[in-house]
Amino acid sequence: MDAVFDRLQSLRDDQLSIISVTVMTLLALTIGWGLKASVQDQTRLVSQNGITATVPLDWVTDEAPDTAALRVWNGRAPAEQFLATLYPTNEQVTIDSIVVQRNLMRGQQLNSYRVLDKVEGVINGRNIFEVQFAYVKLGRRTDLPQVIQGTDYYMDMGEGQVLVLTVEAESGELDNLLPDFENFKNSIQTGGTE
Repeated sequence: MDAVFDRLQSLRDDQLSIISVTVMTLLALTIGWGLKASVQDQTRLVSQNGITATVPLDWVTDEAPDTAALRVWNGRAPAEQFLATLYPTNEQVTIDSIVVQRNLMRGQQLNSYRVLDKVEGVINGRNIFEVQFAYVKLGRRTDLPQVIQGTDYYMDMGEGQVLVLTVEAESGELDNLLPDFENFKNSIQTGGTE
């Protein structure tokens, strides 16, 4: 009889242990998810060369390369960056010619630059282009080459301007950046102060 009682007590203790571990695991996962969400959702407002945007809190703003008006990049993954560039337009310089010229220039400056896809459309009566691209970033002599993927969004802003928003990341990481890039894209304001 004592053996049966001891066996039932042992079984009850095992069940309590399993329940305790399950509850602690769920609690830890919930706290971790909440902490991750609060850190990822933190943003700040940056302004450079007349363009203002919301970017992730821990991203770095520095001098924009070439013709870009605003550049921000992830300090923990430098290949991840957002760029905003304004181009003037007129009767001879249209959004179509800017798309062609920009991709031609990149093809000459970047290793193995390729346009992967190009989509044209109209949003709110304005012409837009989406150009997906990839290139090889060689890095320093001891670094392995990186394949960089990106997307350019060309938007006719009217008033003689085309705004180009660019997102770039290492191959396979671009989809992870899209929520932050959507926030960046939706927050863009032109004509601000530095």
